[in-house]
Amino acid sequence: MLLEKGTQKADEAGLDMYLQASPVGAKLYKKFGFKIVSVEELDLSQYGVDKVDTRTYMKREARGVRQ
Repeated sequence: MLLEKGTQKADEAGLDMYLQASPVGAKLYKKFGFKIVSVEELDLSQYGVDKVDTRTYMKREARGVRQ
């Protein structure tokens, strides 16, 4: 899986990872060690869309040592 490969490479390099996820995606990212940093709700009505969009900002700390 692409996410496994990406987290493995980040761990090998000792790098933290950051991302923005949908509510559904956040559930998957949690399984890979990402933690929620903040959640933002955007009212899209000012753009003519009758919807509130939710963005979840997440971080995963490196689990390896930079080589």
